[in-house]
Amino acid sequence: GETGSRTVEVLLSLLRNETRYHKELYKTDFLIPLNLGCTTIEPCKSLLGRGLNSARENLEPNGHISFAAGFSLSDILEAGPAIITYSSEKNLAKSALNEFKFALLNAEGSFDEVGESAEVVVKKAIEISSHKQQPVVIADTQDNPGAGGCGDTTGLLKALIALEAEGAVIGFISDEQAAKKAHAAGIGNVFNGDIGGKKFKGDSPVEGTFKVLALGNGELVGTGPMWYGARMQLGSCALLEYKGIKIAISSKTVQTGDGAMFRHLGIEPENTNIIALKSSVHFRADFERFAGAILIALAPGPVVADPRKLEYRKLRAGVRVGPGIPSVEINH
Repeated sequence: GETGSRTVEVLLSLLRNETRYHKELYKTDFLIPLNLGCTTIEPCKSLLGRGLNSARENLEPNGHISFAAGFSLSDILEAGPAIITYSSEKNLAKSALNEFKFALLNAEGSFDEVGESAEVVVKKAIEISSHKQQPVVIADTQDNPGAGGCGDTTGLLKALIALEAEGAVIGFISDEQAAKKAHAAGIGNVFNGDIGGKKFKGDSPVEGTFKVLALGNGELVGTGPMWYGARMQLGSCALLEYKGIKIAISSKTVQTGDGAMFRHLGIEPENTNIIALKSSVHFRADFERFAGAILIALAPGPVVADPRKLEYRKLRAGVRVGPGIPSVEINH
């Protein structure tokens, strides 16, 4: 919303012929992993705080500077971080860009992908939740539908079950067939079947007898900062219980980025001990404010968190995919 407001002011200024801008653009020769593009954690937190504000001081009052971490999962020529500055004075646009560029290049070594195996993360979550009142939030980052995930992998769910994370909640797992069975069974009843594990090679469903705790039609409105007022359509939804774990499922595949999704099924995220989400970064806008801790789980999934494990074919030559990794060789 704030960015939209600033944009309107710039557009109006341009339409009135009050301002004309010189533009400067810089693209780095390294990629930033998806999780570390987040602006509420380091190093981007400082870059977009002290770093961007310092560079902005080189611009006159109506100048602008922006930084985008880029989407490292895009195998395209122009993938990667970018700095862009605008100013009515070309030299000011250049000096602001160069100052921020210096800070960004110095931070390259800090962009080393974060996360641990599902088993390690769940053990940590259980330990933390035993002495913290706020929920421990786990991001199932490698099955983030917002980045191409299928939304139905079961690695993290299996770890929660195996380690007996009593009272933990996980969602949203995409499984239309399980949702239909839950609605057919009705609230308070059970059904035999399986959940998830059908779309990602090497994965497998969780099979058993599931109790239906709540049902929903998937029609809801976002309440968090990112999706406030957005109308969501998740298809038929259900909240199930299996071996002490609550599992939120939906018929459609969607990133779990808003607490309203859980409230739709009677779960208040702030009152959970452990809550696991199919998301990488967007969930932070709504969940970070009340989380006692946020952990990144690297359960198997299609959204590979570490760019060093990917084979790029279209990326421009000479781009590094991780700290200490030589430039990739691309044969266009």
